[in-house]
Parts: sequence; C-alpha cells; structure tokens
Amino acid sequence: MKFHDIASEIRANVVALHQEVVAMAEFLDGREHNFRHATFGYAMACMGQIDVMSYCTDGPDKARGAQTRRMQRFMERYIDQDKSETHRVAIQLMRHTLMHTGAFRYPYDETNEIAYTWQCYFNDSDASKREHYSLTVENPLYQEHLLEASQGRPVAQIKALNFRLILFAADVVHAADGWIADMRADPVGQDRCESNYPAIRFQIFNRKPKA
Repeated sequence: MKFHDIASEIRANVVALHQEVVAMAEFLDGREHNFRHATFGYAMACMGQIDVMSYCTDGPDKARGAQTRRMQRFMERYIDQDKSETHRVAIQLMRHTLMHTGAFRYPYDETNEIAYTWQCYFNDSDASKREHYSLTVENPLYQEHLLEASQGRPVAQIKALNFRLILFAADVVHAADGWIADMRADPVGQDRCESNYPAIRFQIFNRKPKA
C-alpha cells in the first residue's frame, strides 16, 4: 500500500470520527452526563488515531513507555509543542487507563506526587468555562473521591485535564493534515510509513514461535 493511499485512509478515518462526535454532541446537548460511555469511546478513538499516526512515523518499540513517548512527540509536533504535561496526562487517561479499565480513572505521577482528575464535555456548552485542553490546579477540599481512591498516597497537588471532545476530534484532524503534509515532503518517512502501516491494518495477535 503506497503512502498516498495510506494518507487517504487515515484522513478519511479522522474526518469521519470528527463528524460523528459533532453529530453526537448535537444529540446529547444538555444530557451528555447520562451517556458517559459514549464519551469514553470517542475519547479513546481520538487518541487511537494519534497512536496510529505516531506508529506509522516511528514504528514498533518494545521498550517500557515507548508508546507514550512516541505519541507525546507526535502531539508536541502536531497539536501543541508547549503542552508536554497535558499530552502525557491525556495519553495516560484516554489511551492506557481508558482502554485497560473501561473508564476514566485518576492518573498519579509518583515522581512529583501529582494526581489528576478531568473535566470532559462533548461540546462548547456553558457547563465549563475552562480552556479546552488545559490543566488547572484543583482545590483538594472538593476532591474527596480522588483522595479516597489514592489510598493514603502522598498527594502534593491535584490537577484537572479539561477538554471538549468536539474540539479534541478537530485537533486530531488538524494534526493529521499537518502530518500528511510533512510526510509528502519526506520520501524516507513515506517508506517508513509504508513499512509500518501493514501491521496496523492486519493485526497478528498470536505469533508462532520462531524456529
């Protein structure tokens, strides 16, 4: 499969995802909190598209934390170069935690004792005036559930990841457009993408042992 076809397939996927999120946001207007699993699914799908494009760029790496690092590099380049911490928390929350546990949970950075929560909305409603895709410091007096879940671990600070799915899905489309434009000017990158993408389209999950 040549890069032109890969790029067309990936862009079609991210555009369709954005269109679905827009349609669902209109449907859920005023009642989105009653459909939290729809939120989970679209958040994970958005981050999954970033995972795909970063994999096409860098390929497989079995080292611990390699997936997070390559996704973060991609997001720093194509979403916002100044939001490294935000990207890291978003990847943990929307890719690793959500995929493995089926819901948003509280990420905890043990190195600096920061715990994270979230405020997620489908659209641009007035329910939250917080900046899209931002981190804000929270008052622990209003985070009883998080502190209970921490089981006594030291929590020096609590931050919230604030994002709107309708805007995050648009961010992914914008990132795809930037990535495709860069790759079209990079023959070596195209070759690497053409080598990596087949493993995404056809997933081998039970490999035979090497002879």
